[in-house]
Amino acid sequence: MGDAIALTVANLAEHIFARRRLYALALRADIELLRRAHGESVVEEALRLADVAAQPKQVPQTPRVEDARELADALGRVMAKR
Repeated sequence: MGDAIALTVANLAEHIFARRRLYALALRADIELLRRAHGESVVEEALRLADVAAQPKQVPQTPRVEDARELADALGRVMAKR
């Protein structure tokens, strides 16, 4: 059962990685189209404002050491299977 879970986690990680790359490419293309339609300076200002708005509003909590160890162990197991 452990192998099946590790394989599933690895597959999900690859899926997430592929999606992130796809979304990044789509966003870059969309921003380029916006630059062509509205001009460089307008889009740069809009990107700056979007980045400010996307920042977390509160200080992130420090992860618990136990949670960090569990995550590190799980990632270690997945990477060992590759």
